[in-house]
Amino acid sequence: MSFEKFEILKDRLRNFVHVNSQDYEELRDNLDDPEAGEVRAIFQAEWRELMAGALSRSEYEALTDDEFEDDAEYQAYLAAIYGYLFEGGAYPARG
Repeated sequence: MSFEKFEILKDRLRNFVHVNSQDYEELRDNLDDPEAGEVRAIFQAEWRELMAGALSRSEYEALTDDEFEDDAEYQAYLAAIYGYLFEGGAYPARG
């Protein structure tokens, strides 16, 4: 399979993390599906790039309709979500 850069990430965000639903639990379940191996690996790599600044805060906010006070809050949230999705961390609280 061949995917465009950030196609997997953007597709999963549009489907699971948007104005009508912030369902990271369902996203985690989707990525943990045994048949999602390649998609999970790509998503995880793309999320690492996201944390490294590959997409700006405003680009992420446009994809998810989420809002952050500043870049520091945005970066902390991305790291917390990564921990939740891939490292067994707790679901991050905001606010």
